[in-house]
Amino acid sequence: MRSCLEVARSGACDKVFLHTMFEQAQSVAADPSRQHKPLAGLAVSVKDLFDIEGQVTGAGSRTRAGDAPAVRDCSAVSRLRAAGG
Repeated sequence: MRSCLEVARSGACDKVFLHTMFEQAQSVAADPSRQHKPLAGLAVSVKDLFDIEGQVTGAGSRTRAGDAPAVRDCSAVSRLRAAGG
């Protein structure tokens, strides 16, 4: 996880990620109850077309910046989380 975060924070990725959740990713990766899951410790990115609870689903558009945050994860994100991602 550490090397993924270093790359994501580097100048090479300045225009790659619209929003980051690095602290949450580190917290999830450190949770011992999640170590047995298939995606445990892997970095996961989610395209800005999928609802993530608490985040605005902007779909890459500035016109959606003022939209309300998603109230729940879409099924794909829920499955990623359940798998340890």
